[in-house]
Parts: sequence; structure tokens; C-alpha cells
Amino acid sequence: MKKEIRYGLCMLNLVVFLASAVQGATVKKKSGEIVKGQIIGLIIHRGDIKTVQQESKITYKTTYDMINGREIVRIDEDGILKKGSHLVFLMVQQNEPINDETILAYIMKMPEGERVGTPPGGGTVIRMAGTSRFKEQLYYEHLLGELREENSKVSLIPAILVKTSTGNVKIPLDEIVEFKTKIEGKDH
Repeated sequence: MKKEIRYGLCMLNLVVFLASAVQGATVKKKSGEIVKGQIIGLIIHRGDIKTVQQESKITYKTTYDMINGREIVRIDEDGILKKGSHLVFLMVQQNEPINDETILAYIMKMPEGERVGTPPGGGTVIRMAGTSRFKEQLYYEHLLGELREENSKVSLIPAILVKTSTGNVKIPLDEIVEFKTKIEGKDH
């Protein structure tokens, strides 16, 4: 009898685990529809691009976060909520306007362990990876999409792919609700 109960509990735990793996995140669309499932791929978030002028020289600065889709709990008006302590963070500074695809393609081709580089167009890219002491993080600025590398070509796809219980659903970024989070008096 105890074996049957233990087996039943193990099977129940397995079913709950599998259901939560497939139903791990929610993505809210502008239509009000909420898509439930697991976000697939490497999702890119970018901070605001800031311009700094010193004498006649203009410098462009921004940051990127590379988020494993499996760690995302939800995407809605508040932003992207990620649970998990793993992080990959990039800081970029250039003397010409920043091109997201060029920077991200450069980062994907940087040798493992290299932390600082000079991307096409000059400037500096600093790549940091590790674990954060925060187990939950909210990203609220600019969702850029999924970064894919196929046949040695890096592409930034302006969509999110969600594995649902009925199959994969591709959600274009322009169908996802806009972020409305206010942090320190700033609208995003």
C-alpha cells in the first residue's frame, strides 16, 4: 500500500512538474489575449540609448540584458519579469549611433571568456556574466526580441516564440502590450 501511495505521489509530482514547465510564463497581447507556455530562446532587452556630448564629440551609451526565455515568468504592462539568478549583461559605448544587430552579432562571436571588445564602428563593449543576488528581476525598457544564431549568422527576430500545450506560438513584438512601469518618476 505504501509503495502505491509513494508511486502515486511521484507520478502526481511529475505531472505537476511537466504542466508547470509547459505553462511557465504568460505573455499579454494588446488584444487582451494572454498566451501561456514556456518562452523559447535568448530574449534581448535593451536599456534607453543615452547621448553624451563633450565638446564636439557625441558618445552613445546603452545596456543590454540577454535573458534565457525559460527564466521569464511574464511579459505584461509592467515589463519582463524574470526569475532566476543567472545573468548576462552588456554595456556599450560608441561614437556613432548604436545598431542593435551589429552589436549583438559581435557579442555572439566574441571568444568565450573575453570581457571587453571593440565592435564594428569602434567604441567599447563590456560583457559580464554570472549570478545575481536577486532571484527576481523586472526589465521595463525595450524588448527587442529573440536572438538566434543559424548557419553562423546572428539574427534579432522581432518576436517571441512560446511553447504552449497546443504547439509553438510566434508573437510579433508589435502585438505585445507596451510597458507602463514608472521607476523613480520616469515613464517607460
